[in-house]
Amino acid sequence: MIRALWVAVVVVAGCAQGNIYPDEPMIEFVSAVPETLYVPDLRFEPDAPVPELKITIKFQDGDGDLGGESGSFVLQDLRPGLPVVVFRDTYDGRLPYALPNLTPNTKPPSIQGTITVTYAGYIPIIERDSTEEDLLFDVYVRDRAGHVSPPVRTTPIRLIRKNYVD
Repeated sequence: MIRALWVAVVVVAGCAQGNIYPDEPMIEFVSAVPETLYVPDLRFEPDAPVPELKITIKFQDGDGDLGGESGSFVLQDLRPGLPVVVFRDTYDGRLPYALPNLTPNTKPPSIQGTITVTYAGYIPIIERDSTEEDLLFDVYVRDRAGHVSPPVRTTPIRLIRKNYVD
């Protein structure tokens, strides 16, 4: 299963003495683009290109230790019926990624900013006979101290099986 990830991050560091935000990262959902994904039917198009999905969140982290570890940004597919086998691969709906270390050369200050993750990978329609399905993700981040943000939910993303689109 092909998966690719691109991350764009904008960070603003705090200048005040001490932390100006809690040590636990806090996030806010901004957008999921596009709102409709046309997914190929791999039974008929095994080499078809996969669509890209961009998820954007705002974040705050009081101790500035966000990023730099595997699984520091997670998308969790909320549809029932997971895991599902897609050919020889299993899609379990958990898509973990490593954010870059956002404060690599400084004493970690309180930070805030925006993260956009671009996911280019196959997201299956779970109901075998269905041509359309709604997808929701819970998104959360984990910092290097192990603090986990409360999850935020995306808006619905419509999946449409590509070979049924005129």
